[in-house]
Amino acid sequence: AHDTGLALGNLSLQATTMGLHTHMMAGFHVEKARDILSLSPDVEPLTMLAVGYYGEPSALPQDWQKAAETAPRSRQGF
Repeated sequence: AHDTGLALGNLSLQATTMGLHTHMMAGFHVEKARDILSLSPDVEPLTMLAVGYYGEPSALPQDWQKAAETAPRSRQGF
């Protein structure tokens, strides 16, 4: 698990330098991933990561998605 975290960090940094964006997923269905990816029983999926370019918000199907994507970003202070 430690090596996976380190690898994801490095992959994310490399993607950013190449103009790509990453999105790590908090939860996924392990068995569904195993089936879709045809993983052998000795392979244990630990995490999922999407890598790609941002699209145009206008291409999103729902108005609420467009609004959420174009809203100003803010972080809660501590």
